[in-house]
Amino acid sequence: YPCEWDYPGYSGPSYMKLTSKNTGLGVVPGVAISGKINYTTFGPRSGFANTTRPAALTGAWQYMAFGSDQGHIAVLLSKWNTTTNSRDTVSFTDYLLPGMVMSWATFSIPLTYQMGSAPDTAIIVLSASGLVPVNNSYLYVDSLGFSGTVPLGVVTTATNNTHATIYPNPAGNEATI
Repeated sequence: YPCEWDYPGYSGPSYMKLTSKNTGLGVVPGVAISGKINYTTFGPRSGFANTTRPAALTGAWQYMAFGSDQGHIAVLLSKWNTTTNSRDTVSFTDYLLPGMVMSWATFSIPLTYQMGSAPDTAIIVLSASGLVPVNNSYLYVDSLGFSGTVPLGVVTTATNNTHATIYPNPAGNEATI
């Protein structure tokens, strides 16, 4: 939301078009979530069944951010823990969209695994904007899919597209990363 379909797509008749829009009460990010959305936080509430351990999320995209805005694509693979009655994170990747891509280009976002287990649920979040959305930033996406396989028991490290936050800044004797 705001999310719509447009045509022609990269490899088919249509594609998903996410555009951050000014609603009169502020700018709302263009977001799509593979499941149910929490309309208070614009975050995911649920996903879809998935028991595979893909190596990457692939597809085709176009995007442009205005000002200091920066969109992102997040993939969460989780599994229900019957002991704690809560979800364990098997894999989480939050990929910040770099620069701009003004014509269709393919992408492959490597997934990072924190556990060697098989997941049971996947959530994909596509966002045209970051935490402070800017009007008319957009992300167009087509041909989404998972590719490759990461074997059970393997834990992977983060890619160079992830970011760290260091605080407080400036720091005295201690800082938190």
